[in-house]
Amino acid sequence: MARGPKSFDRHVDVVLPTDDVDLDKDYLLTEEEKQEIEDEVRAEIEAARIAVEKAAFRKELKRRLRVEAGLEHAQIQVTIDLAGHSSKIVLDGREYHQGFSYVVPKPVYETLADIMQRTWQHEGTVGGANRDEYRKPRHTVVSNDNQVVNAPSRQNRYAPKVVFPAQNTNTRASLHGE
Repeated sequence: MARGPKSFDRHVDVVLPTDDVDLDKDYLLTEEEKQEIEDEVRAEIEAARIAVEKAAFRKELKRRLRVEAGLEHAQIQVTIDLAGHSSKIVLDGREYHQGFSYVVPKPVYETLADIMQRTWQHEGTVGGANRDEYRKPRHTVVSNDNQVVNAPSRQNRYAPKVVFPAQNTNTRASLHGE
């Protein structure tokens, strides 16, 4: 069913940007008047930009103060990391998918963290097929002279070993222990 053009009770002023506007055309304005108009337009645009910045700052400040006052929960970003047997968490009808990040209130974060931890606990109790998927193998062995090789020590058990370059600037000598 085709409809005719709508008539509006009030005047609507819509200006769309076009490419056929020529600012260098000879208008009946002097260069000083053109410059004055340009300065006014730039001032209007700057005022609008400042108003947007103030509104954004006001909104963020209000949120922070509401969190501090206990009227609102802090927002926390969480990345869903589940054991291999799970692909998502459904909480209050909302799906949180494996590998995606979400910004959630602190109580929801605590619940999601607990569920993620319990999926890994379950994975460990049923065999731990995916537990060591991303860990680097150490190949710890006992050598012929009964020495343990490649075993983690107390210092590097949780943190990677940091190796600093030798003070000697002669790289060949420092590599060969000369």
